[in-house]
Amino acid sequence: MKCSRCQHENLADAVFCQECGARLETACPGCGTANQLSLLGNYHYEIAQSESAIDHAERALAIARELGDPELEASVTFLLGQAHYGFGNYARAIELLVHNIAALDGQPP
Repeated sequence: MKCSRCQHENLADAVFCQECGARLETACPGCGTANQLSLLGNYHYEIAQSESAIDHAERALAIARELGDPELEASVTFLLGQAHYGFGNYARAIELLVHNIAALDGQPP
């Protein structure tokens, strides 16, 4: 894995650069985009802008599903459920949160 700071080629499982000590980036570009959208969604949820939170979270969820990242998908689905609840879409909030519970139990939603 190449260090983005000093360009040193490190072992594949390294967490820190062996040359300069910088933390090595392990997230893929799509994961980074999904995480940023999720953070934006969470920010909008926290400042009571549920419609914007839902928009960002839905975009992040689509990326998480495309990447096949179950942890990211669960995190974003939880945020999306909270945002729908805050917007008054209680049935959709329940549907999303029940989906998460089923996924955590390893059952089909």
